[in-house]
Amino acid sequence: MTKFFRKKDIAPGPEEPSVLRHLCDRLPGMAALLDADGLVVHANAAFAAVVGGSAGSLVGRKLIEMAHPEDAGALADCLRVAVDTRAEAAFRVTAGDGSWRNLELAAAPLVVPGDPVAVIAEARDVTERRREDAALRRSEERYALATRGADDGIWDWDLAADRIEYSPRWKAMVGAEEDQISDRPSEWFDRVHPEDLDALRADIAAHLQGESTRFHNEHRLLGRDGSHVWVLSRGAAIRDEQGQARRLTGTTTDITERKAAEQLLQHLAVHDALTGLPNRKAFLDRLFRSLRRAQRAGGYQFAILFLDLDRFKLVNDSLGHVTGDQLLISLAARLTDCLRPGDLVAHLGGDEFGLLVDHLQSPFDASHVAERVQKALTAPFKVGGQEVFAS
Repeated sequence: MTKFFRKKDIAPGPEEPSVLRHLCDRLPGMAALLDADGLVVHANAAFAAVVGGSAGSLVGRKLIEMAHPEDAGALADCLRVAVDTRAEAAFRVTAGDGSWRNLELAAAPLVVPGDPVAVIAEARDVTERRREDAALRRSEERYALATRGADDGIWDWDLAADRIEYSPRWKAMVGAEEDQISDRPSEWFDRVHPEDLDALRADIAAHLQGESTRFHNEHRLLGRDGSHVWVLSRGAAIRDEQGQARRLTGTTTDITERKAAEQLLQHLAVHDALTGLPNRKAFLDRLFRSLRRAQRAGGYQFAILFLDLDRFKLVNDSLGHVTGDQLLISLAARLTDCLRPGDLVAHLGGDEFGLLVDHLQSPFDASHVAERVQKALTAPFKVGGQEVFAS
């Protein structure tokens, strides 16, 4: 604000009243001269422009009568104090259009012999600032409500300061309390699974360099209990006029359940639901890969064995389908035990099984596997409280 006149700034003299009013008019902001009772003795044009009317029409009016009823008491207290010492007040005043304007006023004593002026008051119209502050508070309140209510973790990365503000939900995702996470980026990246870290950094860098419109990455975060949580992090950079990224703001969503469902579907797509063995599709995929490898690499050998159960229909018809299913499950376990690491056994459907014997040194290796399978089938299967022989 403009510097206040002090008592010693004006020496007594016959021209003081006019000089004082002239100086008041020259002040760039709102200014008024008041007597000891708070009556306006003089007001400059800036003051009159805010409250309405001419400067002359304000003379003789009490300043507190222009104030909002809820603010009049505080303003009156300020003016009483200002007769002796500097005082400040914030109040609303009626404008010429009938609206309320928010003013911040500072007043100080001013004594000039022969002049009724006792106080000089300067004011600032802070209406727009108050509106902006109120809008900002509402925005912050909405953000806080959204942050608390959303299931997503929210983060805001100040790239220049290299600091990230993490929301409470983000911290909860990794099993941390509010005060256990700092604003360092390492709080995020040190928790990323090693297999996912390079891809995460690459996706962030690509977005910051303008190679993508949005940042998007799925990765695993380490929780406090040692387990990993699958998350989807998405964000967008805030850039300056030169296009340089200054902030990166986004959300992190827990997708652990979705990932588990995807993995289950992927497993079911290539595995038999009854026996848990790879299914026909998985067997054929592996067979085609082995054929291509044999074409490319000289000396690579593999063998395919097919097996079906004799009189399996009789087992189903006489003992029931439940017993037949139990027989297939038991057979799958025995076949798995017969194979070497790297070999494959698959349930092709019904009572049919396929075996892929990999990395053969000679055809006799396949014969040895076939012999182990035949020997494994000689022992009876105990299913449904009965012994069943299979061949």
